Amino acid sequence: MIVPTLLKCPLRLLIPTRSLFHFMTLAFNQVDEERKKRLGADRTCAEWILKNGGAVKWLGEEQYITDYNLLPPENNRKYLVAIDGTNSSITHHGFAHFSGCNNIREVILRNCTHIEDEALEALKIIQHSLMHLVIEDCPNITLRGLAHIWQHKKLKRLVLKDFVYISGKDLQSFIEETSVSLPLCQIN
Repeated sequence: MIVPTLLKCPLRLLIPTRSLFHFMTLAFNQVDEERKKRLGADRTCAEWILKNGGAVKWLGEEQYITDYNLLPPENNRKYLVAIDGTNSSITHHGFAHFSGCNNIREVILRNCTHIEDEALEALKIIQHSLMHLVIEDCPNITLRGLAHIWQHKKLKRLVLKDFVYISGKDLQSFIEETSVSLPLCQIN
């Protein structure tokens, strides 16, 4: 009797595995609802971004902060206006942190290798305030994900660049459609 090749494989090769880094990334992107209730959405969102290697800007301040230790005291309520996720390990699982953040005007997603289409769908949470959106060199974004941008009617500036799964021709067509859908938005 001939045994199929698959049955000759060691069992350990048939069990799907995830790296430790995958589980750490998931843990750093989970929303702690109790902490959010106690400290507010803006504070916990800032903590999420900073823990994952990004930067945040507070209302009334000019500079982004990148150091978790520079967060204001927990009893000092501040409001986020900008998020820079450049080179960070944020994932769509963490985008629930945006819920309750009512002043975020700018989101930069540059070289975010863990961002997928679901993240752009989840950005709808801040569609009422988002005015500037940058998506560059995020290899897991497709046209299906970019289509969620059309719901952001308040966008004034949109930057799109370097997508692995989107051809230059398809991106150009998308930009043309977006300029019709969002006529007040400058698209680069």
